[in-house]
Amino acid sequence: MTSAPISYRLLHDALGSDDDPCMLFARAVRRTVQGFVPHAVYAAAAAASVPVPLRQVARELALEANPLAALFAQAGGADSLRQRWNGFNATARLGVRTHIEAIAVVRRTAGDGRGAALRAELIAACIEALNDAAALAAPRADLRQGWHEAQGGGVPAELLALLYGEPGRPLAEAARGLGCAPRTVQRALARLGLTYDVLRQAVRLTIAGRLLRDGTVTVTAAAHVAGFYDAAHLNRAWRMACDITPLRYRALARL
Repeated sequence: MTSAPISYRLLHDALGSDDDPCMLFARAVRRTVQGFVPHAVYAAAAAASVPVPLRQVARELALEANPLAALFAQAGGADSLRQRWNGFNATARLGVRTHIEAIAVVRRTAGDGRGAALRAELIAACIEALNDAAALAAPRADLRQGWHEAQGGGVPAELLALLYGEPGRPLAEAARGLGCAPRTVQRALARLGLTYDVLRQAVRLTIAGRLLRDGTVTVTAAAHVAGFYDAAHLNRAWRMACDITPLRYRALARL
C-alpha cells in the first residue's frame, strides 16, 4: 500500500462509454477486487473527457458489487448514508474528500484543476443514486444478481452459483463441479476479460461484506466463511478493495 491519493474506480469507469451489460458487469467484478485508481489517473481522464451522460453512473451502480457500494446503498436512509459516507471519507486516502452536510449539500476539498467540474457532477450523481438506493433499502452486492441483471447465463452463472456455495474452490475442483474442463471455464471468463481468480476473489469479498455489515460474527469468522485463509488474508484483500480495514468497515455499518 502506498500513500498516494486515490479515487474510487466507479467514478473513473463512468467516464467510459461501454453500454454492453455483460462488459459493465465484468468491470464491476474487477472493481470489487481492485476498488481504486490513483487519483492522478482519474483526474487526467476527467480532464480529457467530454461531458458524459450522468446516467452512466446509475448504470455502473446497478451492477456494482464492491462492499463500499453496499455499505452506502444499504444504509436504509439519508441520515445513515450521510454518516457512513462521511466516516469513510474521513479515513480513506482520497484525492478529493467529500462531506455530505445534507443530501443536497456536498462539500468538496482539493477539487481544483481541469476536469474538476465534471468530477463534481459525477460524485453528485453517485450520491443521488446511492441515496435513492438507501431510501429503498435496495439489495446489492451479490454478483449472481448482477449477472442476472446483465442478462448473462451459461458458465459464469453456473460458476457463480457454485462459488457462493463454496468460495474456496480451486479452478480444477470448480470445473469438475460444473462437469467441464478447466479450460472451458477459463475461456468463458476470458470472453469477459476476467480470470477465475478475480471472480473467486470478488465472490469472497461480497460474502465477507455481507457478514461484516450484519455484524454478527468476528472478522476471523467472516474470513473463514468467505473462503479466505485467515483474518490477515481478508485484511489485505479488503484494503485493496475498500481502502479501510474490515474492522473500520464493520463499525461504519453500525451507523
